[in-house]
Amino acid sequence: MNTKNLLIGISALTLLPGVAFAQDADAGGVSNTGKIEDIIVTAERRETRLQDTPISITAISGQALADRAVTNLIDITQFTPNLTSSSGTVSSNDGNYFIRGIGQQDAFSNVEPGVGVYVDGVYLGRTAGAALDLIDLDRVEVLRGPQGTLFGRNTIGGAVSLTTRKPADSFGGRALLRVGERSRIDGSLSVDAPIAPGLLTSKVSLLTKNIHGAFRNIGPAGGRAGDVRVLAGRAAFHFTPTSNLTIDTTVDATRRRGTAQCSFTTGFNPASAGVPAGANNRVSPNRSLCYSSIVDNDARLNTWGVATTVALDLGAFTLKGISGYRRLRQYAPVDNDGSDFDLYDLITRKRQSQLSQELQAFGKAFGDRLTWLVGGYYFNEKIHELQRLTFAVAGPNYFRFRDFAPHTKSYAVFGQASFDITEQLSVTGGLRWTRDDKSMDVFNQDQRGGVFTTVVDTLAKRHWDAVTPKIGVEWKAQEDWLLYASYSEGFRGGGFNARVRAANQLISFDPEKAKVIEAGSKVDMFDQRLRFNLAAFHTSYRSIQILALQNGFFSNRNAGDARLYGFEAELTAKPAEGLLVNGGVGYTHSRYRNLLPGIGLTTSSRLPYAPEWTVTMGGQYSRDLPGLGQGTVRIDYAYKSRQNIFSPTSLEPGYGLVNARGSLKINDRLEFAVYGRNIFNKHYAVYRSVDLSGGAGSLGISNEFQGERRELGVEASIRF
Repeated sequence: MNTKNLLIGISALTLLPGVAFAQDADAGGVSNTGKIEDIIVTAERRETRLQDTPISITAISGQALADRAVTNLIDITQFTPNLTSSSGTVSSNDGNYFIRGIGQQDAFSNVEPGVGVYVDGVYLGRTAGAALDLIDLDRVEVLRGPQGTLFGRNTIGGAVSLTTRKPADSFGGRALLRVGERSRIDGSLSVDAPIAPGLLTSKVSLLTKNIHGAFRNIGPAGGRAGDVRVLAGRAAFHFTPTSNLTIDTTVDATRRRGTAQCSFTTGFNPASAGVPAGANNRVSPNRSLCYSSIVDNDARLNTWGVATTVALDLGAFTLKGISGYRRLRQYAPVDNDGSDFDLYDLITRKRQSQLSQELQAFGKAFGDRLTWLVGGYYFNEKIHELQRLTFAVAGPNYFRFRDFAPHTKSYAVFGQASFDITEQLSVTGGLRWTRDDKSMDVFNQDQRGGVFTTVVDTLAKRHWDAVTPKIGVEWKAQEDWLLYASYSEGFRGGGFNARVRAANQLISFDPEKAKVIEAGSKVDMFDQRLRFNLAAFHTSYRSIQILALQNGFFSNRNAGDARLYGFEAELTAKPAEGLLVNGGVGYTHSRYRNLLPGIGLTTSSRLPYAPEWTVTMGGQYSRDLPGLGQGTVRIDYAYKSRQNIFSPTSLEPGYGLVNARGSLKINDRLEFAVYGRNIFNKHYAVYRSVDLSGGAGSLGISNEFQGERRELGVEASIRF
């Protein structure tokens, strides 16, 4: 054993007592040679080996997700250190992602995501619909920290980048059927169909998902809460008119139906003005029964989009354009008080359209010692959100109608370059300029006893600019050992408070800024049978945008500053033939500093959805079974420590989930599998609101939304 292997091996072992094996960026598993695969990622907007990419990144292939029985993007948090997510309260279609404590707490359209979600390079502007159903996926990459000098849109906390499979040059495909508990019936079909081999190829993918919710609604609508019915499709075309020009176009659409999420009432305070006598008799008797007083309790989401990527190789450099257009419509009812009283019900109707255009030029120079990329980005998003709010605190027979229309135009110029000083040492520098032009038209009305009163009818406009740099240094200590350090800044645009009760409350909140120092190591050892990656970070997080509850009303405000620091450790090992062990541990320390008064936070408060510890462990064993085929068994464990799941009083104790899957593959074509998610049926909350003070304006309600229950099922798939 050489000195490098000894030192890194000792460093890895210091983590093992509390972690077992930590998960590496695991995109595929093991190659045919018995070594851990080289993983190709596009985190730097060009293809590089994961182990040569100086960013804290976890990459998981579509096959690895299938081996874990993952069908929705939300579930990748179970395999990724320092990544958490929540569908929030508005709709189970929403995807609110948090990386190292930075994300989006509020589902309203006046706030931007703190973590950018990209599909084939196209940014998704809303958390609505971002709980993506995974179909024909090549890989998912989770990039931690600001990525503004490489990605088109602002990504202050990080990015979740999905890459779909490209059409193949020959005819083929795959069909899958999944049947499970709660009347689960899923099906998917993917077909590669070359139109003109060598010139134009195509791929068509279809998906349907159907499952009943785990909770019974004893309200007027009846049935189950959390039903899901999905029909989705994608068509992809790969056109190569010349040897140096490629054109990739995709068209996708999703129709998602189901019933609203279930709000469990955990307590009422009769001293609150809006809580009627006897309300405590409506406290949810258990976490399987819930009550919704909304009759039209069906949640609906329609979304579609088209994207085109054009790449022209000019020899000395390459030009690339990424164009995207998307539309979204959503209807989302939620009975927040979870009772037969109309205390705090919200019905949301949302329409969104976005147009994005990104232009890049990248290449190498000075004998390939300089690698560079420059780009420009334009983003135009229009939203119309209409809400009906029942709010008992404001009096009987009261409704509030919010009608607001945010409009964003964003422009950016960015660039990054890396220069090899020696064969081992390189430096990186990048810079981004961003300008956000925003407006919001608000028309809010109150209704009392059938009489409407206009309370707000106004338009607000403002713009913000930011310059965010990145610098870094990378040292290739040996061929398979990379050390790096970087400093980067991130920016999330400001906006306007949509929860206004008077024209003078339509005030803006400022952009967030993050300054991040990161240092890391990536190493392969023992003939590439052990991979260990480590990254440590320190973040100065300023002008944090929060959703503050004051006098019974929420508002968007800048809270102050926070300091976050921690690390991610990831490891993959192949200790024996057919055995793959991986896992990960993440630590995030998050505390507020320099807080503004009157926002309900203290310096001891934790940031939302930022557990101190996230741990994931997994093992997979495969072997040939004579006369049958190849059998594979996999088991995964994911743990999150205590975390704030909305407000400082909304603490959820730590919990762990266990998933497993066993499969039999026959002739590399036919596969049968059994799976289990949340095998031990752990009950845990993903959102909790506690406002039992009973003071003036108090909601007088505590409620929570529960996570997914256990699901067992079987799968059958065939390749052709």
